Parts: sequence; C-alpha cells; structure tokens
Amino acid sequence: MTAIDVASEIFAITDVLSSQPMLRRSLSEPSASAEQRRELAQKLFGGRVGGEAMQVLSEVVGKSWRKPDLLVRGLEREGVVSAFRGAEAEGQLERVTSELHALGRAAKENGELTAVLRDPSYEFDAKRSLVDRLLGDAAHPVTALDQAMYDLLQQAGAPRIVVANKVDKVGRSKWDVNRKGVLASLPGLHQDALILFSAETRQGVEELWKHILAALSPQ
Repeated sequence: MTAIDVASEIFAITDVLSSQPMLRRSLSEPSASAEQRRELAQKLFGGRVGGEAMQVLSEVVGKSWRKPDLLVRGLEREGVVSAFRGAEAEGQLERVTSELHALGRAAKENGELTAVLRDPSYEFDAKRSLVDRLLGDAAHPVTALDQAMYDLLQQAGAPRIVVANKVDKVGRSKWDVNRKGVLASLPGLHQDALILFSAETRQGVEELWKHILAALSPQ
C-alpha cells in the first residue's frame, strides 16, 4: 500500500467522523482512557481500513483533545502528511506544493470562492469535491497521484472537473494531443469536464467557474 493509499483511507475516516458527531465525541471522550478510545476505534474501523491507516487513527485517538472537532482536524493533518509523502515518493512534491500555494492565494483573493466554501447551504460533500478538484498540468502527463485522487472522487460519486493548468506553456498545436492523453488516462471523464486553463492568460477561467457553480448548486 502506497502513502497515497494510506492518505485516502485516512481521509475516508475523517469524512465519516465529520458526518457523525456521536462517533467523534466518543473517540475524543476525556473521561475514557486512551486505551479505551483505541479499542473503540479498532471496533469501528478495524478490518475496514489497512493497518497503516489504523495505526495513525490509533495514535490520534490516544491523544487528548479539547474538542471533538480538533480530533478530526488532527487526523486530517496526518492524512495530508501521508499525501505529501506520496507526492515526494513520486517526485511531485514541488509541483503539489506550488499548486497548494496557488489555491490558497485564489481562496484569499477571490471573495466568491471564499463565500461558496463558507456558505452552510452547500453540502459538505460538494465543498469537499471543490477543494479536491484535480489540478492537472498540461505540460506534464497524468501522474499516479492524479489518478488516485480521480479514482477516489469517482468511487464517491462526486462530480469531477479536471483542470489542465499552464496551457500557456504548451504550444497551441499540442493542445489537442494533450487533451486526448488526459482523457485516455482518466477513464470515464467526459471531455466537457476537462478544462484547459492558464492563470497567466486567464484561459478557461469563465468555463471553470460555470462548472464549479453548477456542481455546487443545490439540487
């Protein structure tokens, strides 16, 4: 099992705990001993996730948390660490770090995006799907990390948008070839959900926003 696989399982656990207040309260109950909380975690998730993810969960619930929500954040942080390890193993750490900084700046500078993420009328899964959008790079092939995240979203039944970034770095004559390569690497992806994007030239910005708002609109 790769670090990306472990991260996926950890994030799956955080999703369960985020949607189940009683579970996260029980796993962070201060009156229970650390061993009792670990035993409960084993009963709830043992056999459902791999040994490495279970070990991480055991370590997290063994700690003292002032609030149940802080336990979830702590577990989520461990998932992020595992995902970074996977990116580093693939030689993609610099790329992933750069994209995260870009997303952080976008959220900070774009009031509409921030409002959408904070709006309680949008479902949690829809917000998570927005944050977890694949950020492909048109100048590079789809990586195993990209495929793992795409598969996770597909299994969850979440709407998927693939953003092939930095198309300004690729000759326009190669766009069609790269588009076909991405579609071939991500089975089930509709061609309309693949957006050629450039922050430099603003290529694809309006198209991306239309997809995002459509995915987040209450049914």
